[in-house]
Amino acid sequence: MFSCNINDLPKYAGDVNTYLYADDTALLAKGKSIENIQENLQRNFNTILKWFAVNKLALNADKTKVMLFSSNHSALLNQHLCITSGGTDIEQVNHMKYLGVYLDSTLSFDLHIDKICKKVSQRTRLLWKMRSYISKNHAKYLYQTLINPVFSYCDFIYDSTSQRNKDRLQVKQNSAFRVIEHCSHYISSQNLEQKLQLDNLTVVQRKSTLKMVYRGFNNQGPPELNRMFDQYVPVRNLRSENQRLILPPARKLKCTERDIAIRGCLYWNPVPNDTKSSANIKEFKVKLKPYGTNAI
Repeated sequence: MFSCNINDLPKYAGDVNTYLYADDTALLAKGKSIENIQENLQRNFNTILKWFAVNKLALNADKTKVMLFSSNHSALLNQHLCITSGGTDIEQVNHMKYLGVYLDSTLSFDLHIDKICKKVSQRTRLLWKMRSYISKNHAKYLYQTLINPVFSYCDFIYDSTSQRNKDRLQVKQNSAFRVIEHCSHYISSQNLEQKLQLDNLTVVQRKSTLKMVYRGFNNQGPPELNRMFDQYVPVRNLRSENQRLILPPARKLKCTERDIAIRGCLYWNPVPNDTKSSANIKEFKVKLKPYGTNAI
């Protein structure tokens, strides 16, 4: 019922992007200067506050925060963004949890990786305590139900994090694999993956990204995702015209290499055309399953 009442909110949000999920609402404004962003966001936020008043809805001031996203080398870094609600300044934060993902002002996902490592360590320790009393198959099942979902939740988003953070996660997964196999640290991680028939996190994250690319490429996702990937159309007849390739977007800055539009293109184009031409997402997942790190 609440969703029915709030669904028309984006119509009154002006030229800021509005994202709704149940009772969570996010407004996203962009600009080249702090003044431009602040003026644009405040003006449209005031319009939304009027809409709230007309529809007899109240803003939860305690949960309303403002955050400024920028690159590490941007002039916007550490700038103060002053947005008010009813004459009261809204708290500006450097990180926040949104739909289960910890976002920080530079989108490094350092805090999110810290949370994943802590949660995985706790669950791996629990699995280690149980391992002597259960079989290998049961231990593998518990990994799939208790630990793997922690890694895989929104992994296509934090796949843009630094290699250092990815290495930290891989260490945690290797520890869990060793608990399942009940073996020492001298066994290589590659051997563990083969014995358990489980993918390492690099492969898992790339497959998750490829699934999102498939949905966007075939217009099966949200509008923003569908507009993200453009098919490459050669100017003359080439062998590549039927390979369902994605045209990579222009890279203006090095930091944009972390963009899912660029990562998705790099992961998608080498995939065999038979897999990319799958009739539906279910078939695509089945065809993608056998591929390892070198294949994708």
